[in-house]
Amino acid sequence: MLETSPPRMRIRRWIVPLIALLAAPGLGGCIVLEMGAGAMDQAAQAARSDERNGTDDGDGGTGSRNEDWTSEAGRGQTSNSDTAAENRLDGQAAVEATVAAFRSAQPLPTVIPPSPVPTRTPVPPTPTPTQTTVPSPTAPPSPTIDPFTLAGVPTRLEVPSLGIDTYIEQVGLTPDRAMDVPKEWQNVGWYDKGYRPGEQGNAVIAGHLDTTSGGPAVFWDLDQLLPGDEVNVTYSNGDRYTFIVQESGEYSYNAEGEVIDLIFGDSPTNDLNLITCQGNWDRSNSTYDKRLVVFTSLVPELTVRVNVEDDGIYD
Repeated sequence: MLETSPPRMRIRRWIVPLIALLAAPGLGGCIVLEMGAGAMDQAAQAARSDERNGTDDGDGGTGSRNEDWTSEAGRGQTSNSDTAAENRLDGQAAVEATVAAFRSAQPLPTVIPPSPVPTRTPVPPTPTPTQTTVPSPTAPPSPTIDPFTLAGVPTRLEVPSLGIDTYIEQVGLTPDRAMDVPKEWQNVGWYDKGYRPGEQGNAVIAGHLDTTSGGPAVFWDLDQLLPGDEVNVTYSNGDRYTFIVQESGEYSYNAEGEVIDLIFGDSPTNDLNLITCQGNWDRSNSTYDKRLVVFTSLVPELTVRVNVEDDGIYD
């Protein structure tokens, strides 16, 4: 014989799962208590109604109902099974209704979208600095040193073919603007207002022909020089310049213009001109009426310089 659960058992079967569901993690405690109390009130009311129905049927309440169920058992298994199924469906529907009511009372959770991850802009690699080779500053060119400035002044004249080896004085102009003469008969005079022997241009050295007594002076034999003869000039520092005789010429003592330029002026070559008196004695002017000029030119390969480096610059 199939027994059906009494009303209190049915109440207990759906109240207990309800309480367990409402007490699940994530549900508020106060709501669980409130919803549980309401369900229990409904269950109690149903129980009292069942008891009243049982009392009205006769003695014993539950025992009377059991007798009714027993007496009706002969109606077959189908009636009892349907009743039990209905009871289970009623309890399950009550639980689902209670859960639905609880969930509708709960506010839906607010979904907070995740903060966007900032996109990192790739930083281009810093280029490796290229070392620039800085050229060394170019040293300024050394100033060109004038070898004649370092050499000093010409101090010695040699004419080997005539046996002349004498001291060179420095002379300028007379009051009437003529070239002065050396003070000593056996010395020669270099015209220091013009070019220096060995420079580009016409340098001039003069010497006496004779003395006041008529004796020979330093250039007594100057007219004997021939082309190719050597003339040497030495400076105070020891530099020695060698010249070669080119030609000779005779000019008036008071010549001007082109003759003066030819003897004292500019020249594309390095020349040395030797001058002495020539001709007849002019008593009125106390001088000879002619001048002998021997033209010589420098021979660079025969020049000797002292205290000079390989680059041609003096120390």
